[in-house]
Parts: sequence; C-alpha cells; structure tokens
Amino acid sequence: MPVRVSFTTRGLSLHDPNRQGQPQTERQPRTPWLYACICLRLIQRGNIFKSINLFSIHLVKLTATIAQVRVKRLVNLGLIDCNCTAAERITQLKSRLTDDDRTIRELETFFSALGDTTRLKMLKIIGDEELCSCEVMAALGLTQPTTSHHLAILERAGLLSSSRSGKWVFYKITNSSVRNLIMKASSTVKEIHH
Repeated sequence: MPVRVSFTTRGLSLHDPNRQGQPQTERQPRTPWLYACICLRLIQRGNIFKSINLFSIHLVKLTATIAQVRVKRLVNLGLIDCNCTAAERITQLKSRLTDDDRTIRELETFFSALGDTTRLKMLKIIGDEELCSCEVMAALGLTQPTTSHHLAILERAGLLSSSRSGKWVFYKITNSSVRNLIMKASSTVKEIHH
C-alpha cells in the first residue's frame, strides 16, 4: 500500500501502513519546501488565492532567513570590518533607518519628481524667476495638459509653489536650497561624466 501524504495545520502527515510496530503517522516540521507542496495541493483543490497568500508570506520569511545567513557568512569570513555577530551587524544597519515611514515616503516623492527629464528641464528654466505655466510650456514645446501635469508633480513634491493672478498660474522654486541642490547635482554630473 502506498504512503499517503496529507497536510494539516501543524505540518505534513505521512501515513505509512507498511511500517510494522512503528507509529502510523509521522509529523514533519514546516519547511520552505513543505509550504511549496501545500500551495501546490491548494492549487489542485482550486483554492488558488489561499495558496498565493500562504506562499508569499513564507517566501518573505525564507528570503529574510537567507539574507541573515549570508550576513553571518560575511562576518565569519571576516569580509566586513566589524567586531560583532551577524545579529549585531543587522541591528547596526537597521539603526541607520532613523527616519520614520512618512519621511521616507516624502523622500520617495521628492526624488521621483526629480527622476524625469521634462521636470528637470522645468526646474532649470524656472531657476530664480517666477514663471507663468504658459512660458514653461512655450520654452519646452509641450502641450498645456503635459505642462500642467509635470508642474503639479513638482508642486506636490514641494519643489515648486504656485500663485494665481486671475486665470494665470505662476510657479517658482520653493526655496534656495532646492535651487542649490539642482545646481550642485548638475555640476556633480558634469564632473563625473566629463
């Protein structure tokens, strides 16, 4: 008679009727391959969403474990300069993330706004002046919707501020530190690539 495999909430059950004088059921601890097997079984039963959820949760745990093992290997081989254990090294690295999640999201928005050629050109054109959106549109040869879209992204990121005069909207760089950042970044890129 073949061995029957079944999945339970506590692990994998192996039912082997051919085992004489030994327990009929043997529980195996949950391991990454076991979760893959459970997911395949759930897919076979048509419960694909539960399978995807279970698999993704344990894939994240497995990835974190692999990363910890790699850091431990680096420390043990002496390839990094630290007189600490792998766990202490990971704690040191995590302590560098002193900013809260909100600040990190704001940084992401800030750098995403700078990550577009059109928006960088707009910041360079505006420079020290306060320009109407139609001036920016004409200088770059853009359509009105495209110009408004990019200016709105820059404004949401806090790089530009706007003021209205009737139906005209004027934009200026929010403060001198943004302008200095753009100029410094430009000069740094020129140094690196020339």
